[in-house]
Amino acid sequence: MKSSCRGRATLATVAILTLALAASLAAQSAGRTNLAAQIQRSSRDSDLVSPITGVPVPREAVRLAQDAITNPTAQVRTRFLQSLVPSGARQTVLEHLLTSLPPLANDPTTASLVQARAAFNQFVNVASPGFLVDPPAEFLALHALLLHVSSGV
Repeated sequence: MKSSCRGRATLATVAILTLALAASLAAQSAGRTNLAAQIQRSSRDSDLVSPITGVPVPREAVRLAQDAITNPTAQVRTRFLQSLVPSGARQTVLEHLLTSLPPLANDPTTASLVQARAAFNQFVNVASPGFLVDPPAEFLALHALLLHVSSGV
């Protein structure tokens, strides 16, 4: 029962934080932003902290999440997909998430950030509670990067 409560708390935290992205986006001005540069800075930020755990995200996971956005080679996509498969999400949801990320680097607009956030939220909504209770570092890295970029930090 204890892990069930912890799982619900984690799910609530993820939901609150992902909803916070929408509020942050509403505060941004319309038009192009330098999202790619923010993603690059985030990946070099040694203090990129998971909004779920409150601890720094391992650099390797941050690099992989950044590469999924800025350099989504077949190898990067495969590695990132493998980290998310334990979520139980359908392949179409995983593919939608991965295809929503490169526009953040290639066409960095508020609209591309909204689309990536929506795909991330869709993934969170269908991920198993067990996955969200103890998510892999790659998920934490992507969440932290999206939050970091959306808040304009």
